[in-house]
Amino acid sequence: MAMAMAPQTSEPSALVHDVCYDHHGQRVATCSSDQMIRVFNARSGLKLAEWRAHSGSIHRLSWAHPEFGVALASCSFDRRVCVWEETTDSEEALLNSPRLTSWLKVAEISDAVDSIVDVAFAPHRMGVILASCGADGMVRVHEAADIIDLAKWELHSEIDVASAAADSAAEARDANAAAQHAMSGGERGGEGQLGGRGPLMSTARVG
Repeated sequence: MAMAMAPQTSEPSALVHDVCYDHHGQRVATCSSDQMIRVFNARSGLKLAEWRAHSGSIHRLSWAHPEFGVALASCSFDRRVCVWEETTDSEEALLNSPRLTSWLKVAEISDAVDSIVDVAFAPHRMGVILASCGADGMVRVHEAADIIDLAKWELHSEIDVASAAADSAAEARDANAAAQHAMSGGERGGEGQLGGRGPLMSTARVG
């Protein structure tokens, strides 16, 4: 009996790095090593949008809260964080329309000096705040200058997590060494106390 062969395609296979639902769970976005972002209807599986978003492998995605519009943030091996906004009505994208929706890059943040491996919007009650972390060991927090305009972002803070992690590891080693020293001292003290029980036991009366 002849075996069914898998269909061949000329497109190279891509490694999907992240899958991210929107706030309502109605749409899901993916990013991959082929530098593409794809958005799907989470219920039907219909592809709603597809575009080349970076010049390197895309590592993570994050949806903005719908209070601030239909927007996605992405980060990549190319050392950039990009913010994207859908240019059509978000309701139309949910009606299984065969026409792909369009997304516009409204901001590009390029403060990092190495690959950016994660990005996330803060909870919406904090405002429009975006945090990213990179292979350079830095976490950078950016805030939108205007909550209704995601085109302008200001660097809010930088956290050197690599140095913090090294300091924490050194503190843990010091604490562990101190604990081992205290335990070894206690054991020696315990041996002395046990050794001192001999004379006490010899003075005990029998009968």
